[in-house]
Amino acid sequence: MFDMTKSKYVDYMECNNRGWLDKNRRNEKLEEDLSENATVQGGIEAGIMARGIFGDYTLIDDGSIDELASKTQLAINNHTSVICEATFKYNNNICKVDILKRNDDGSYSIYEVKGVTNPYTTASRKTMDRKYIDDIAYQYYVLTNLGINVTSNYLVYLNNEYVYDGHYDLNNLFIIENLTNAILLEFPNVESNIEKINRCINQAEEPEIIFASKTCKECPYNKHCYKVKEVPEKNSVLGLYKENKKYDYLNQGIKSFEDLRKNGIKLKPFNQRMIDSRLDNLPPFINNNELRYFLNSFKYPLYFFDFETYQNAIPKTICTRPYQQIPFQYSLHIMHEDGRLEHREYLASNYNEPRLDLIIQMINDLGNTGSIIAYNDSFEKSRIKELARDFPAYYEPLMNMLDRFKDLAEVFEKGYYYQKEISRTSIKDVLPSLFPNDPSLDYHNLDDVHKGDEASKAFVMLPTLDSESAYKLRSSLLKYCCLDTFAMVKIYQFLKSLV
Repeated sequence: MFDMTKSKYVDYMECNNRGWLDKNRRNEKLEEDLSENATVQGGIEAGIMARGIFGDYTLIDDGSIDELASKTQLAINNHTSVICEATFKYNNNICKVDILKRNDDGSYSIYEVKGVTNPYTTASRKTMDRKYIDDIAYQYYVLTNLGINVTSNYLVYLNNEYVYDGHYDLNNLFIIENLTNAILLEFPNVESNIEKINRCINQAEEPEIIFASKTCKECPYNKHCYKVKEVPEKNSVLGLYKENKKYDYLNQGIKSFEDLRKNGIKLKPFNQRMIDSRLDNLPPFINNNELRYFLNSFKYPLYFFDFETYQNAIPKTICTRPYQQIPFQYSLHIMHEDGRLEHREYLASNYNEPRLDLIIQMINDLGNTGSIIAYNDSFEKSRIKELARDFPAYYEPLMNMLDRFKDLAEVFEKGYYYQKEISRTSIKDVLPSLFPNDPSLDYHNLDDVHKGDEASKAFVMLPTLDSESAYKLRSSLLKYCCLDTFAMVKIYQFLKSLV
């Protein structure tokens, strides 16, 4: 019989097909290296750190599920106050409780730890994400059926307002939210949910595929489902840019750009232009007036600027918050009015606190006049605001930079220019569309570092390397970030040539 775990229960509650696919199409699953997943690693870090919230604890580890369950039962029999990774098995339903706390009256409380800062479905924090309710309700079901008197259930997650000062205050680092009422409401459904999941897993035919934007995008079986539903690889609705309804279209049998046109679906201007350009093989579109007006608003010298950052779930740098983006590098190409181009750059050598030296050099390099050009400038501007907040001695020169920013991505976001090869407005999509035959502008030709998350991991890795390996990786970081700003220069020159 199939062994259920809390992670499987949550996955299968989100998607009716996951269990069947795990059993019958495991070979088609795209296996992810979880060590490369920042969210997963953040959850592990948070889970370990949270164990100390209630003081001393007993950790249940090393052994098979049955052995771990026996160790847990022994700890319960000994009235252990706090048990971490408490393991239980009821029939074929297995769960590990992150923190199981014994209360003064002999009852127990479940604490589920998540490495997130917002467990709600929206920023307004009104509705708890369903998966957290399912997660804890499943644990409550298993423990209750084993005769464990659980009287309260909590979700523990990171406080994004917590500022690390060199010493961890666990009571402020974490938010503990009582979800007991929500769990009690969901508890009566758990057993029937498990029965339904098991029926689905054991049926002969694959269940009907129903797409959902929340789960399908990151699902390791999505390629299988796209193939079964005959979603075309080229010009499919999955290629629509920032379109929330793309999975709804698939459920309606609308799979391609041709289907969208045939059904008269009204789309955002960028997507409509992409569909028309590709289906009708249209030449590039140029809104000369808007493009000229936008580019003429740039003031020389032009500073093409890009940050690289890293983040930690548990802050390790003083005066930072959970998951705060910490700049450690920038590249800067400066274009003068006479066409001269110079390059400046910064890559931190202080791995504990990379920001202060970066700020000082950045203020000097960016000067006081001229447009600062970024690609999707909200990222750079947000980092500068955070630097100004965290280093108040430099508040004024940092904040004075903000009004000088120009966002080169605006050209493509607002449709001043479009050609049919462009499917996204990101620089890594636009650049090869405009310069398909220039190997010097191909990120794939770089060594070691080809995208932002690789840059973040590389910087974090640097202090662990020997000097030769560190030198090589630092060189790769510099080349990568340099290409980001040189790419902006090339895109700017291309656009300027059109008007």
